[in-house]
Amino acid sequence: MERRMKTYLASSKWIALLLRIAVGVVFVFSGVVKAADPYGTVLKIGEYLHALGIEWLGPLSGAMCVALVSVEVALGVALVVGAWPRVVLPVVVAFNLFYTALTLWLAVGNPIGDCGCFGDVVVLTNWQTFWKNVALLGGSAVSWAVLGRGNGTKWGNVCAIVAFMATVAFALYNLLCLPLVEKFPFGEGVDLRALVMGEQEAQQSEVGRVVCRNVVTGEVEHFDVNDPTWWDESVWNFLEMEGSEAAEDRVAVTGRDFVLTDEQGDMTADIVEFEGTTVLLCVQLTERVSPREWERIANVISEAHGRGERVVVVTATEIAEATEELARMGVDVMGVEVVNLDITTLQVVVRAPIGVVWLRDGVIEKKIRL
Repeated sequence: MERRMKTYLASSKWIALLLRIAVGVVFVFSGVVKAADPYGTVLKIGEYLHALGIEWLGPLSGAMCVALVSVEVALGVALVVGAWPRVVLPVVVAFNLFYTALTLWLAVGNPIGDCGCFGDVVVLTNWQTFWKNVALLGGSAVSWAVLGRGNGTKWGNVCAIVAFMATVAFALYNLLCLPLVEKFPFGEGVDLRALVMGEQEAQQSEVGRVVCRNVVTGEVEHFDVNDPTWWDESVWNFLEMEGSEAAEDRVAVTGRDFVLTDEQGDMTADIVEFEGTTVLLCVQLTERVSPREWERIANVISEAHGRGERVVVVTATEIAEATEELARMGVDVMGVEVVNLDITTLQVVVRAPIGVVWLRDGVIEKKIRL
């Protein structure tokens, strides 16, 4: 009997150890992929705040993002190496309990298309995310019950601390500059002529439709994908694509979504096929630009004109309103074109509220956050 008990206890510890490591690996992966694209995580946090009715916390989204990804990575590393088990394991159980409750709410109410737990690298349905968190909660609870009274090693504690500090630095750099790793289709060196025009030509025979909910009335409406009406996120909450792309989330932006329009119509071909250098000033919403940022925008325009470059302001704000805002803030609008682009596509082209993209003969030569 005593031998059986020892065998059982030894087996339980090995199972708990494997579960602890597995949960730790998931935490590290989740934190790293979000830290690699923190702006995307900031946008996702904004969606949560909006769904919960606490949009006033929006200015803290950046800090929340950095804190979240850094803690996730640190906890994951601590689980893998066995650091501070008396503290780490109950904290991880608490995290997973919160995530499980949150994703149950998402699965039942569907206020957000996907949880964003793995950024845009792995997109799960809300129910898949819920069951994933149930598994993580069970694994971490078993680990806590069996291994929660152990002692961590000094090198393991150091690894967890270093992981936290490194993730903070990595996430801050990617958030305050631009991501070191460009995983979207509009990276430096991409030929927009081939990407955009080729995909749009292939799409001509299959115009998609989107399903949106009016945030005021709650009514559900269907729009053609190129209808700018549903682009206004203050009025319409995107739900899903219809047809062949029905299972895809709207963040899966491709070259076919890069549609530049002005008051005269589609300007995409005119801009991407332009011979020479074009400066795309990507300003998501002009009404959110601060006076200091307007100064930087004015400097970029002045320097571009001095080099004889074409300047195009790309924004999701209505053209007339954006042009008026440019003039009101003292920006020289002579020789500046203003075009519209869907805000979700704009957020993918430059992972920042304001950015500059240099095109040379249709090829993305350089991108910066302004």
